[in-house]
Amino acid sequence: MCGISGFINFDKKKINKRILEKFGKILNHRGPDNTGLYYNDFVGLCHNRLSILDLSDNGNQPMTDGRYYLVYNGEIYNYLILKKDLDDLSITFSSSSDTEVLFLHLIHFGIDNTLKKIQGMFAFAFYDSKKDDLFLARDRFGIKPLFYTIKDRTLFFASEMKALTKQIPFELDQFRALYSVLGIVDKSKHETIFKGLFHIPPGSYLS
Repeated sequence: MCGISGFINFDKKKINKRILEKFGKILNHRGPDNTGLYYNDFVGLCHNRLSILDLSDNGNQPMTDGRYYLVYNGEIYNYLILKKDLDDLSITFSSSSDTEVLFLHLIHFGIDNTLKKIQGMFAFAFYDSKKDDLFLARDRFGIKPLFYTIKDRTLFFASEMKALTKQIPFELDQFRALYSVLGIVDKSKHETIFKGLFHIPPGSYLS
């Protein structure tokens, strides 16, 4: 289990870095092995790492080549098969992590082709700093959580609702809150008990 979080302002206005740092502190229990940040004033990415497949520092995140950035939570079951796609391009790997395979596959094959091929449980944010494109994606069954909201032309996201609700004011959806208290299971794949705070629906991505 790892934690991912971050933000992007659509107008390239500066967002306080302390918001990103607090995301990291709130989600530290999800990944106590390392906390990594990327920040460029209007885009922030944070990763709390729990090391599983690769214990070296090469598996730390955000993973980047200077243009692309990835923060990822999960496990890609068929990453060795995906790695063969990259072997055909004579790519050199610096780690044995599924994170690097996902990162390079996204760069060389694009998000649509990558999501069609990967099998596993995951949630990730992938940022292209040249195009200022940010993608948030979630596995087909929604095993790994990923929440987002848009406030003042800024999209904020995190692995847990509390990372967002502790810094951003939300109004409770009274009906959903009541259902939750009564033990009625909420079947929504998009909405939460807070107005304006959403799940990334399973098997989809937001750009």
